[in-house]
Amino acid sequence: MSGTARPPAIDVRGLSLSYRDRRTHERRRVLDGVDLTLEAGTTHALVGQSGSGKSTLALAVTGLLPGNAAVEAGTIALQGKVPSRRELVVARRHVLGFVPQDPLSSLDPLQRVGRQLASLLRSRDRSLSRAAAKQRAVELLDQVEIERSAEKYDSYPHQLSGGQLQRVLIAMAISGDPDVLIADEPTSALDVTVQKVILDLLLRLRSSLGLAMLLITHDLALAGERSDAITVLEHGVVRDSGPTTDVLAAPSAAYTRRLLADVPALAPDRFRETGASSPVCERAGDDDPILTVRGLTKSYHDAAGGPNRVLRGVDLTVRRGSTHAIVGESGSGKTTIARILASLTPYDTGEVRFDGAPAAGGGIPIAGPRRLQLISQNPLAVLDPRMTVRQLLEEPLLIHTELTRRERRAEVTALLDRLDLPAELSGRRPKELSGGQRQRVAVGRAIVLAPEVLVLDEPTSALDVSVQANIVELLMDLKARHGLTYVFISHDLGLVRQVSDTVTVLSRGQVVESGLTHEVLARPTHHYTRTLVDSIPGLPHTTRKVLR
Repeated sequence: MSGTARPPAIDVRGLSLSYRDRRTHERRRVLDGVDLTLEAGTTHALVGQSGSGKSTLALAVTGLLPGNAAVEAGTIALQGKVPSRRELVVARRHVLGFVPQDPLSSLDPLQRVGRQLASLLRSRDRSLSRAAAKQRAVELLDQVEIERSAEKYDSYPHQLSGGQLQRVLIAMAISGDPDVLIADEPTSALDVTVQKVILDLLLRLRSSLGLAMLLITHDLALAGERSDAITVLEHGVVRDSGPTTDVLAAPSAAYTRRLLADVPALAPDRFRETGASSPVCERAGDDDPILTVRGLTKSYHDAAGGPNRVLRGVDLTVRRGSTHAIVGESGSGKTTIARILASLTPYDTGEVRFDGAPAAGGGIPIAGPRRLQLISQNPLAVLDPRMTVRQLLEEPLLIHTELTRRERRAEVTALLDRLDLPAELSGRRPKELSGGQRQRVAVGRAIVLAPEVLVLDEPTSALDVSVQANIVELLMDLKARHGLTYVFISHDLGLVRQVSDTVTVLSRGQVVESGLTHEVLARPTHHYTRTLVDSIPGLPHTTRKVLR
């Protein structure tokens, strides 16, 4: 750097921090001697699994730690100065911008988004009139590239898409003309194409506004593509740190290498070696389908009472023992197909056959629960919060079998072992489990009746990359051992390439491409599929040799 170089935007030195348990009053250390330097005008990625301390570090930098947190050692400097508490309040208004992970928990559902933005502007500048605040709010919405910004100003949060809501949060973050932007998992809940759009927007804003950006993520592929430097955290300890290309080309820690190995895009053949995902479709041919869909249509009524067609003549074939993926952006109709196959939603026209037998669309089951089960994206939405793990796993046996209580208990005990869940968790309720443990319980509840087909609707999208890898390993192991057939719904094309034999690409309820997964993703023929493929976060080519 030259002699006139600016000081680091953020400089953390030896930070140790603990939380006090509100019940036992015991302290638990969550950051241990952390160093991190965010240089002015650069992007620094903070990477690690859930519970690694990433968000805690962000809260410490912004001065928003909860009351049970205590900084035990270390310093945090902003632009070369360690701020006092009062200076941190000022910094949050004009130096630091923060983009949280979940828009719906950060925006008031009862207020129009534009008014929330305008209120934020007026809280920063009391001299600003309502008209001037509205004008500036519309300008900010336009700056984050929300189309028809003046119109969207009057929208409620539920009327905007996930990508639009994330843009509103970015507009709020830059409303104080900050020098530093902290983005905490800003795209983890978004489709791959929307994720790319949001990250491209952040990059343009960083360039045009001269920002330094701390990007918090669990995705090393995304960090590798979007950052200048990386710090890898594990249980509050820095395992790797340095320029992105250096860390990814030669990671010094086993933990970093494991994170790299868990990136689906870097290991497309991971499960083919075990036989869990094999080119079964090439062996079985077209004469062994277990699910066949022809000309499927489905419409819902929109707010005005008119039809909103979400499926438009969908055809797909799922061969016995294979994994068939359905991919597409939000709103493409993926979940509607899943609910139809699980007999949770009737369809309008078309034909659905299970194992050769036709099914009507008026709510008549396509296949009974002992033959087909659905695993949803959010286990908290399907697991009764009042029931223990053992009760949740035992309930399907109680309803659908004649097993005695002792036999049911034996089945559940064996199932916990297959799910790699400790027996001591059997008495816990869903809220007392981690995200990965909850998803394992959801998988167990689906397979306890030994179905032939599992419909998996985004089963890992809410999990960090390492937990996702563990769940996928479990699913592939169960498939190999029990000859299951999977309908795998996802927007993660790296994961789809890793686990599926065949794929159907949906766009606005229409099939635009279908075939063998490795052929469709390697040589897409439709521009929509090419857009999806191009949106997969990439890594520097030097990273690939690490995994060989």
